[in-house]
Amino acid sequence: MNYSDVTKYFGTKLSDLDFQAFLKNISCDLTKYNVSKSQYILSEENGLGVGFKDEEAVYDENDQTVFEKGNPVFSAINLSIASCKLLKLMPFDTKFSDTRTMVRGKAGKPIKIVDYESVLLNKHMMIDHYKIDNLAISIDYEAKNETIDFIQIRDNNQVDTDLKL
Repeated sequence: MNYSDVTKYFGTKLSDLDFQAFLKNISCDLTKYNVSKSQYILSEENGLGVGFKDEEAVYDENDQTVFEKGNPVFSAINLSIASCKLLKLMPFDTKFSDTRTMVRGKAGKPIKIVDYESVLLNKHMMIDHYKIDNLAISIDYEAKNETIDFIQIRDNNQVDTDLKL
């Protein structure tokens, strides 16, 4: 399976039975989705974070109460090194052992570069942003050796304005 086998479901509602079958097939537990805690379903087995946009949900984050469930729509996926067990082809044919220089050689110049010291997270942030058609791709690097830490792929048509590429 490659990343496009997952991203082809972008824009699909969580209530869609075919999409639910796909999520179960990649070891995502649908009962774990709770918009008040996170807008992701995590598959620890496959290192995937399947993200949803849910503008209809009404909830209180502080006490984690959901008043109206809404209708979550698949909009993002986070990939970690464990995702390689499931996905054999990553964007730009990258590998998690690739350095930032190697990724830029494969993907070209990023359309946005983030490189700063985060006081809140107590870590150096290094992120290159790319776009393929309607996919926004963010590649986060380990600061020490500049290898890929994780990759996020978002449906650029569904992201909030501040994240749109």
